[in-house]
Amino acid sequence: MRRGAAGVAALALALAAAGCSDASAPPSSESGAPAAGEPRAEEPAPEPVGPGAAAGPGAVEPESTEPEPEPMPERTTYEIEATFDPASRRLTGTTVALARNDAAVATSEARWTAYLNAFSAEAIRTRDPVLPEHRKRAYAAAAPDALDGRLEAVRASVDGAPAAVERRGQTIAVALPEPWAPGEWRRIELAWEATLPAVHHRFGAADDAYWFGNALPILAAFDGEWRDYAYEPVGDPFYSTVADFRVRLTAPREYDVVATGDETVAPASASAADGWATTTVDAPLARDFAFALGAGYRVAEASTARGARVFVHFRHASEARAAAAAEAAAGIADLLEGWVGAYPYGEMDIFENEMFVTGMEYPGLAFVRADRLNDPDGVETVAHEVAHQWFYNVIGNDQVREPWLDEGFATYATDVYLLGDRLDAVYAERLRTLRKGAAVGDVRTYDSWSAYWNGNYRKGALLLHALRGELGEEGFDRFLKAYYEEFRFGVVTTESFAAAAERVRGEPMDAFFDRWLP
Repeated sequence: MRRGAAGVAALALALAAAGCSDASAPPSSESGAPAAGEPRAEEPAPEPVGPGAAAGPGAVEPESTEPEPEPMPERTTYEIEATFDPASRRLTGTTVALARNDAAVATSEARWTAYLNAFSAEAIRTRDPVLPEHRKRAYAAAAPDALDGRLEAVRASVDGAPAAVERRGQTIAVALPEPWAPGEWRRIELAWEATLPAVHHRFGAADDAYWFGNALPILAAFDGEWRDYAYEPVGDPFYSTVADFRVRLTAPREYDVVATGDETVAPASASAADGWATTTVDAPLARDFAFALGAGYRVAEASTARGARVFVHFRHASEARAAAAAEAAAGIADLLEGWVGAYPYGEMDIFENEMFVTGMEYPGLAFVRADRLNDPDGVETVAHEVAHQWFYNVIGNDQVREPWLDEGFATYATDVYLLGDRLDAVYAERLRTLRKGAAVGDVRTYDSWSAYWNGNYRKGALLLHALRGELGEEGFDRFLKAYYEEFRFGVVTTESFAAAAERVRGEPMDAFFDRWLP
């Protein structure tokens, strides 16, 4: 996303605090000014003042030699250097995180996500992350027993000192030399190497396209417990907090990089040799970092009313369908900016790929399956993923334990945008035909995508429509804006969602929520 100077300055400050920026150059001596500490020729050096010496009125106190502490950033920062070789599907890199423990308790380790490990042949034999009915499509490019997805830690350090590191399935744990107390900052570095599995999932590969959703290691959310969830076969099993990212990705020059953030490709003379190029991406205020590489893609473009640019990167969809997708993305963004709150970036990318799921959201970026993008009804998927920029990215939630908080809102926003005046009638019919037993809940409680969808997408959206009726149009509008302001770039829970609604209503709403929530 393209940002203004204020955003760049804020990120530069954060990275400087992380120790990532270049040291300042020494002051120029062209003016003939004396070196620091030397007296000027035109005035005598002050008399020393020490023990036993009388400090007269002209005495000069010695300056402190203690260096001033560097300012801490506002939130976690990540500095990532990575190289991807498409021929071997190998991704290697180093991640430096400067993070604060925002929980109320200390921890003795720092846990990182390593979801690529869910797609090794051994992991699949033990616990397949894809349901049987979806395996043919998800594993179209490779047999499950030949998959080589992995992410291994090479070395780690904490505040500059080497640290022990251990891989525990889909988690990498870095031992801390002393407990990480609440409010304290730690600089944790992790060198790693990974292999992108030849699958069609949130990460994967097809022809000359490679996509990396939830692939890079980041710190798992810590709220008193480490939320390092396993890669579940149903739902979006992720939970992360907002951070500022700076990523330098080196890959063959023929591939375009599409990523969370604002991409800058180094000129040929400054890029890696032998046909490789380095793309630098700045992504402030992002809940995760995802990216894709593609060769031979075309681009359709649209703009929101406030000037954010929408890019649809496509190669199999028709130009007309890609253009319609770009317009739909801009349209629902306009709706949500007026109804809820501002879109936080200057750009939004939609990347066509071959996932078995129809779409997946990331900050400033969405993946949409090629056949869905080329379907006239695919604008629903596009709109839904764009709505997640407000509900998941800006307003975060634990997508494992309470997925309805983002899926219900994204579904409702999409329906408001697409159904227009038909909304009430359609929702009355959906309520009448809602599958018995449909319930919002933890993704780990579902054994099918349809049950998960009926509970968290459909019932979650119906709940919000009913809440709109309870609060009235004006009250619901006030609720959405207050909800956005209170939880933007934070984390909401079902309890805090209900409390926000009750503040607008001015009284408890136990009877209402008891009807809809477990």
